[in-house]
Amino acid sequence: MHKPSCMRIWYGVLAVVLSLALVGPAGAATSDAWITTKIKLALLTTDGVSGTAIKVDTVLGQVTLYGKVHSNEEKAKAETVARKVDGVQGVRNLLQVVAPEHEAAMQVSDDALKQRVEQALEADPSLKSSSIAVQSVNQGVVLLSGTANTLSAHLRAVEVAAAVPGVHRVASEIQSPDTLADAEIWREPARHNHKERSGVWDAASDIWIASAVRMRLLADTRVPGLEIDLDSYDGVVTLFGMVSSREAKAAAEADALQSTRICL
Repeated sequence: MHKPSCMRIWYGVLAVVLSLALVGPAGAATSDAWITTKIKLALLTTDGVSGTAIKVDTVLGQVTLYGKVHSNEEKAKAETVARKVDGVQGVRNLLQVVAPEHEAAMQVSDDALKQRVEQALEADPSLKSSSIAVQSVNQGVVLLSGTANTLSAHLRAVEVAAAVPGVHRVASEIQSPDTLADAEIWREPARHNHKERSGVWDAASDIWIASAVRMRLLADTRVPGLEIDLDSYDGVVTLFGMVSSREAKAAAEADALQSTRICL
């Protein structure tokens, strides 16, 4: 009998060495990372879609959307947005429709919200080399402008702004490269103390981790690599899906850990 599997794994020190056999063609990996990045940016900046609650996984152009949305309309809109991105071969829509909780909406003045977003952007170490500003805030809609030195930094800025309580949506006029360089995708993520993280993290590090884990899962005959969905955000990897046994579940977790083996 199939059993659901859901694992969250936090990685501290991330000095990773993968064999070339697990990396796969550089072009294909870069393409998948680019697709994921562009879809995340599109979802985060589309009105009527709760982009912060939607996760994206791409393998060989096949995109999986998962997470929670508030309506069937939002679920369909998210899929439409994803399909419009160049290079997408297909979309697997696993988004769950969950009625919104009845809670008081946070009331924050636009001026106060602008200040909070500016502080959040300023506090993110991965954005230090970019020049990003809050152009305006209007009824909870934040407009970002400026220049990001990489596409992943552009995504990170939008994610940081969207995560600030009170922000309803983020619009972006940020100028950035429209490609992900190999160095962005396959660079070794920065070292972190396993007890106290320095806070230096960015979208490229998460893409690097997700790609590494996915390649190892696909190469392991013990697990249904294409049936296991995964996401990496801020150094936390989530594996979920259906596996046939506890052994397969353990093997999948071991693959994820092996992909980011700590080098002392």
